Amino acid sequence: MTTLTKTVRDEDYGHVLTAHDAAGSNIVDHGFHIGSEPQNVQTDVAEYHNDVIAHPRPIAVQGNSRLARGASPKVFYRARSGKYFLVKPYHEKIRSGAWDYMHYPYAGFAEMASQALYHAGGIGHLHSKLHVAPHTLKGKVKPMLVVSIDPNAKTVDMLPQTYKSYPHKMYNEAAKIGLMDFLTNNNDRHHFNLMYYPDQEGQPQGLLAIDSGRAFQYKRANRWATDPGTPRDNVFHYLSSSQGMHMLNRAEHDQYVGTRPHISHALEWWKANGPAIRKEMVNQLQAVTDENVRQWIWSNFLNRSQVLDKLSKAWDDHPDERLYLPEYELPEEYYPQDLNVNDRQRLASIPYTLIYRHRPVEPWDSQDAIMPDPKEIEEQAQPALAKSLGIEDWPEVKLQEGEDEADR
Repeated sequence: MTTLTKTVRDEDYGHVLTAHDAAGSNIVDHGFHIGSEPQNVQTDVAEYHNDVIAHPRPIAVQGNSRLARGASPKVFYRARSGKYFLVKPYHEKIRSGAWDYMHYPYAGFAEMASQALYHAGGIGHLHSKLHVAPHTLKGKVKPMLVVSIDPNAKTVDMLPQTYKSYPHKMYNEAAKIGLMDFLTNNNDRHHFNLMYYPDQEGQPQGLLAIDSGRAFQYKRANRWATDPGTPRDNVFHYLSSSQGMHMLNRAEHDQYVGTRPHISHALEWWKANGPAIRKEMVNQLQAVTDENVRQWIWSNFLNRSQVLDKLSKAWDDHPDERLYLPEYELPEEYYPQDLNVNDRQRLASIPYTLIYRHRPVEPWDSQDAIMPDPKEIEEQAQPALAKSLGIEDWPEVKLQEGEDEADR
């Protein structure tokens, strides 16, 4: 694909350029993602090129109050078709309030990799449309992440409360998004980052996951969990505790994301698509040029994929979400009579994984990382397991010289 480097209104990008972290190119090569977008995004790429990059008078607009919310500095353009494009840095600096759950400034990689994984899993329609376009600004080429905004989509905090029930399909979609959030440690699924499509009468019909720029950090457990300071992360926190997911839970109509029919649907989907998602992650890691960071992402990703494998297998025999709920003691009568204490403990431990210790690479090595008790650290993912899953040429996970397991 031709690299787009025509100057695009420098005056629109002052606040965006200050958010660009040049050091990000030391760990991620944005060139990998130029022209890598899925086929269903290519029409948007052409439209952005024609109406913004190559147009002598692109239409810059003030960001819609809802679309403009969030930590990332943004520029908005409107295409002649009425579609909006949100533009932000590929190598985006980590804002001061985000160091709690972020190691590295690879938001652009996280967004593009997330899009690729959704498409590998056959759920690309649930992810926002993204592409990377270099822009020449003030004489320098800067990679920008371009997000296609559907003007018909609304954030889930705007869901109408007048309907007795939302579509069953929408909760199935939410459960799959929740599994992907757990897999990628997406700690930013608040109610502005989960959208829905209304029909002509306003009834919600489907979901859209947007803004995965805080994913793949593996630094903190779900920040909306009951005890977010713990080094233990749990699948069910991403299904129910994340702020965006919580907006879908309707006690008065007995509709919840993290319940049996929707979990069953999502886990069946994972069993069918997990291998393809793992293979695509191997492909995406080619963009990560720093070996230590690449190994860090892969070991955590593979570990979480194993948790989903184990949960899928256990669910076949015990399809009851109450048996897996995190940090919660259920009354005795909630358990099947033939389930002994050991089985209860085993099932309750399956959805968990640990946030491992990590030594960030320079210049981010001065930032504090979560340090769980070394005694709790589980064995790292092994090459043999990855190969047994059909993954070839995957990045090797190994210890650095002078490092022992307690330092991981």
